[in-house]
Amino acid sequence: MSELRQFLGLASYYQKFVNGFASIAAPIHQLLERDAEWKWTEDCQAAFDALKHQLTLGPILTHLDI
Repeated sequence: MSELRQFLGLASYYQKFVNGFASIAAPIHQLLERDAEWKWTEDCQAAFDALKHQLTLGPILTHLDI
C-alpha cells in the first residue's frame, strides 16, 4: 500500500500536465481511503497503466530554448 501511495504522490506532482488526472486516478484514490476494502480491480489497473502512460509520453517538462 505504501508503494501505491508513493506512485500516486509522484503522479500527483505532475497532475497539471495530465488531462483529466482526477478522473483517471479516482479508482486508485478509492483504494487508499480509510476503511476501504483492498481489491485491485481492472479499473485500478487501467488507471495505473493510464497514469504511467501519460507520465512517460514525450517530455512533461522541457527546458526553454532561449
